[in-house]
Amino acid sequence: MLFVVGQNYGQQEPAYSFYHQYEGIYNPSAVPNEYIHYNHHIIIGATANTQWTNLPSAPKTQFLQAQYITDNDNTFNLLMGGYITHDKAGPISTTGAFYRLAGIMSKYGPKLGGISAGLQLGAVQYTINTSSLHAKYPTDILTSSNTQTTRPQLSLGVSYYNRFQEGIFRNSNLNTGVSITHLGFNEITFKDEVSEFKFQANMHYYAYAKLRKEFYDTQAFELSSWIKYAKNLPTNIDVHIVFDINDIFSIELGGNSAGLAHGGIGINLFDFWGAENNLMRFSYGFNPSFLKAGRAFGNSHEININYSFQ
Repeated sequence: MLFVVGQNYGQQEPAYSFYHQYEGIYNPSAVPNEYIHYNHHIIIGATANTQWTNLPSAPKTQFLQAQYITDNDNTFNLLMGGYITHDKAGPISTTGAFYRLAGIMSKYGPKLGGISAGLQLGAVQYTINTSSLHAKYPTDILTSSNTQTTRPQLSLGVSYYNRFQEGIFRNSNLNTGVSITHLGFNEITFKDEVSEFKFQANMHYYAYAKLRKEFYDTQAFELSSWIKYAKNLPTNIDVHIVFDINDIFSIELGGNSAGLAHGGIGINLFDFWGAENNLMRFSYGFNPSFLKAGRAFGNSHEININYSFQ
């Protein structure tokens, strides 16, 4: 009887082009843009992302979200949300369901700024398609049936945001925060009667900052940056610039320390379907590599749809 034991280090969390639209999945305390900018308290959305399109086993991610912020206009409000994610990279796939809860504490009302603290609790099912590995390595992989295991997952985060009322940053919003994901339950073991696989899902540490300056109520410039650190992986730094034009059209540019550039466009449709105080947003993200080795893998594409209302 042969036992196969291995360790794997690589992409351990789904990757998205629009970090600033999915702050909540990485930091459970992050307050949604739709609430800060448009006073929308309910947000639902969906995303599809494909990385490295030249590879037959390219990572593919799908994401669903729903969020709600209480509207009490007092010094304490609740942020609640749920996420469903599915990520597949080669023979390994994950499916997760998460619930997040955050408290927003503010001195003059949540729309002008405050401090938030949140947690995200969920369960992730890890699946290895050992049937495909058995076909490639029949003398090493003795089992031909898929193996699965499910683990809980916990994330914690704190954030600060503020809307400046005077000075050079008048009509500007500042958001910043730190978080930890994959907190505990990190060793993932797949085992049956003939084989064993082990993965170490290391904790991920995130920090982000975002400054959005509004002009004439309908124009805006936004600068944001994300930093991600995980053991045995290079520290990743993302920088994004967003130009909002007439509050209808947006252009995004940026890049990260892994050698990926970022481009994106977005279209805002207000008062969608004839209803008042709502927003339907469509976004497309494109991530080419500016490194020679990365260009051989191909580009990454993302499509995003968000609907928010009061």
